[in-house]
Amino acid sequence: MKLTTGPGRVEALAEEAVVAACTLADAADPLRWSADAVEDVAAALEVLAGALAQLDPECAEILSVVPIAATAVVERAGQAGAGASESVGGRAAAGTSAALRQALAAHGLTRNRVHQLGAALITVTLDASEAQALAVLLSRRDTFPRQAQQGDEGG
Repeated sequence: MKLTTGPGRVEALAEEAVVAACTLADAADPLRWSADAVEDVAAALEVLAGALAQLDPECAEILSVVPIAATAVVERAGQAGAGASESVGGRAAAGTSAALRQALAAHGLTRNRVHQLGAALITVTLDASEAQALAVLLSRRDTFPRQAQQGDEGG
């Protein structure tokens, strides 16, 4: 949806967004959230972050985690609604990201963000020097146990 905006209109729309967000926050109660409401708020966060990301490249970089976070929140809300059996898997998944953080720290890689997006999907945000260090670690064949490749005998 494209709005025609004149001078001062952006400020008025931003103020309306704040008022709406405050109203939502006042009404928010963990028991009152539906999956659709969580998806709508996550989408709003992504749209607002995208608008602010247009300010400059640094803002875009800072806000680049918002879509990842919004997706994770929507997924987590869906898992929470799926019942207690899924929450056991959620705890296992959280253990996976904790184990990854520990492994990175063991190699001196401490300036990172690990995002658990699901049981089998994790993203890691590193600065350039730590990304290079991790690439070196991963390229060393003797650093990690050999994993069976597709087509290996005994695979």
